[in-house]
Amino acid sequence: MLGAMGSGGVAVLVRYWKSYALKRSMRRVEKRRADVIDLGDPANNVFTLRLSDDAGTWNFNFHKLTERAAEGLAFNDNLSTGCRYCVLPRVFPDAQVLIEHHYRGYTISYTSPTKFLILDSIHYPWIMRQFNRIAQALFNQRRLARKDRITVLRLFANKALEKKRPKLSVYSVMNEVYGMRWVFHPRNSALESYYQLILESLAHTGDLKENGHAFEITPKAFATLAQYEEENRRHKDIHNAQILLVILTGALAITSLGQLLR
Repeated sequence: MLGAMGSGGVAVLVRYWKSYALKRSMRRVEKRRADVIDLGDPANNVFTLRLSDDAGTWNFNFHKLTERAAEGLAFNDNLSTGCRYCVLPRVFPDAQVLIEHHYRGYTISYTSPTKFLILDSIHYPWIMRQFNRIAQALFNQRRLARKDRITVLRLFANKALEKKRPKLSVYSVMNEVYGMRWVFHPRNSALESYYQLILESLAHTGDLKENGHAFEITPKAFATLAQYEEENRRHKDIHNAQILLVILTGALAITSLGQLLR
């Protein structure tokens, strides 16, 4: 009996905690679906709230939360526009909660009511935006080093080891090299043109194959990389031999000078 009471108490607590988190986010709820919101709008400061089951076969967008039920639109594969629906509070503890805060071009997702309440109370979206603005300003001051053909080709080869024949566009390559911040860099157009030419030149030599707006690696690329590594090794061997020759020549000269001074 105590166990049953304990279990019931936990369910009540979970239901209350989720309800409180949802009520807090309801203060700026967006009544449209998330996929029709302009996520890049710098004026955004709205929430979308969603419940779903574990299998993800349905989801429910909140519009209004009352003591008796949550009101909104329900969606599934057959209801792309949604239908008016109510969800009773007793469903909350077993449902998956997703709170999305669309803030000034950013989207912060919460699946934990506790995490949402903590971060929202300290104005985390505002802090994150200010931090990113400072980080972007510092990034924009950097001179972005351009990678050569072999470095780009090696990127495709490494990706091929993770996934069979990956397709990468020029934007994908730049994201891998610099991260997403390159998009707002003042020289982003010049960088994009440079890497587009690199990819086209690799396609011209047969190391990559153009597929629409993306490129994928070919078997020839691995032979090219192996040949480059072999030539690079020979170059290092020759360089090391030249250094050794200089050292031996210097040692011989010192020895000869010592004999002359005796």
